[in-house]
Amino acid sequence: MYIVEERGMELERRRTANIDVLLYWIMSDVIFFLASQYELENRAKGFDSRRLIFKKEIELFKVLKKEWGNITETRINQILEETPYND
Repeated sequence: MYIVEERGMELERRRTANIDVLLYWIMSDVIFFLASQYELENRAKGFDSRRLIFKKEIELFKVLKKEWGNITETRINQILEETPYND
Protein backbone atom coordinates (compact mmCIF):
# COMPACT_ATOMS: atom_id res chain seq x y z
CA MET A 1 0.00 0.00 0.00
CA TYR A 2 1.27 3.48 -0.88
CA ILE A 3 -0.22 6.34 1.11
CA VAL A 4 0.62 10.01 0.66
CA GLU A 5 -0.15 12.33 3.56
CA GLU A 6 0.48 15.99 4.09
CA ARG A 7 -0.14 17.77 7.39
CA GLY A 8 -2.10 14.81 8.66
CA MET A 9 -4.42 14.75 5.62
CA GLU A 10 -4.44 11.75 3.32
CA LEU A 11 -3.99 12.89 -0.28
CA GLU A 12 -3.58 9.57 -2.02
CA ARG A 13 -3.92 5.84 -1.36
CA ARG A 14 -2.87 3.11 -3.79
CA ARG A 15 -2.68 -0.64 -3.40
CA THR A 16 -0.72 -3.20 -5.38
CA ALA A 17 0.56 -6.72 -4.93
CA ASN A 18 3.42 -6.02 -7.36
CA ILE A 19 6.61 -4.84 -5.64
CA ASP A 20 7.90 -3.37 -8.91
CA VAL A 21 4.83 -1.14 -9.17
CA LEU A 22 5.24 -0.02 -5.56
CA LEU A 23 8.90 0.84 -6.14
CA TYR A 24 7.94 2.80 -9.26
CA TRP A 25 5.40 4.84 -7.28
CA ILE A 26 7.96 5.60 -4.57
CA MET A 27 10.65 6.55 -7.08
CA SER A 28 8.17 8.72 -9.00
CA ASP A 29 7.98 11.13 -6.08
CA VAL A 30 11.76 11.15 -5.58
CA ILE A 31 12.49 11.60 -9.28
CA PHE A 32 9.88 14.33 -9.69
CA PHE A 33 11.54 16.24 -6.84
CA LEU A 34 15.00 15.82 -8.42
CA ALA A 35 13.73 16.80 -11.88
CA SER A 36 11.99 19.87 -10.46
CA GLN A 37 15.19 20.93 -8.68
CA TYR A 38 17.10 20.43 -11.94
CA GLU A 39 14.61 22.61 -13.81
CA LEU A 40 14.83 25.32 -11.16
CA GLU A 41 18.62 25.40 -11.44
CA ASN A 42 18.53 25.38 -15.26
CA ARG A 43 15.40 27.44 -15.96
CA ALA A 44 15.12 28.92 -19.44
CA LYS A 45 12.91 31.99 -19.83
CA GLY A 46 10.19 31.67 -22.42
CA PHE A 47 10.03 27.88 -22.26
CA ASP A 48 7.46 25.68 -20.53
CA SER A 49 9.19 24.43 -17.37
CA ARG A 50 7.82 20.95 -18.01
CA ARG A 51 10.21 20.54 -20.95
CA LEU A 52 13.19 20.18 -18.63
CA ILE A 53 11.26 18.39 -15.89
CA PHE A 54 9.85 15.73 -18.22
CA LYS A 55 13.15 15.20 -20.01
CA LYS A 56 14.97 14.75 -16.70
CA GLU A 57 12.30 12.41 -15.31
CA ILE A 58 12.62 10.10 -18.32
CA GLU A 59 16.41 10.22 -18.13
CA LEU A 60 16.51 9.36 -14.41
CA PHE A 61 13.97 6.56 -14.68
CA LYS A 62 15.90 4.98 -17.55
CA VAL A 63 19.01 4.94 -15.35
CA LEU A 64 17.09 2.95 -12.74
CA LYS A 65 15.20 0.67 -15.09
CA LYS A 66 14.64 0.99 -18.83
CA GLU A 67 11.04 -0.23 -18.52
CA TRP A 68 10.29 2.53 -15.99
CA GLY A 69 11.69 5.08 -18.42
CA ASN A 70 9.35 3.77 -21.12
CA ILE A 71 6.36 3.86 -18.75
CA THR A 72 7.20 7.42 -17.79
CA GLU A 73 7.62 8.47 -21.40
CA THR A 74 4.16 7.07 -22.24
CA ARG A 75 2.62 8.84 -19.22
CA ILE A 76 4.23 12.15 -20.21
CA ASN A 77 3.07 11.82 -23.81
CA GLN A 78 -0.50 11.34 -22.56
CA ILE A 79 -0.18 14.46 -20.41
CA LEU A 80 1.12 16.45 -23.39
CA GLU A 81 -1.76 15.30 -25.58
CA GLU A 82 -4.19 16.84 -23.10
CA THR A 83 -2.07 19.85 -22.11
CA PRO A 84 0.63 20.62 -24.71
CA TYR A 85 3.68 22.70 -23.94
CA ASN A 86 2.99 26.42 -23.63
CA ASP A 87 6.11 28.23 -24.81
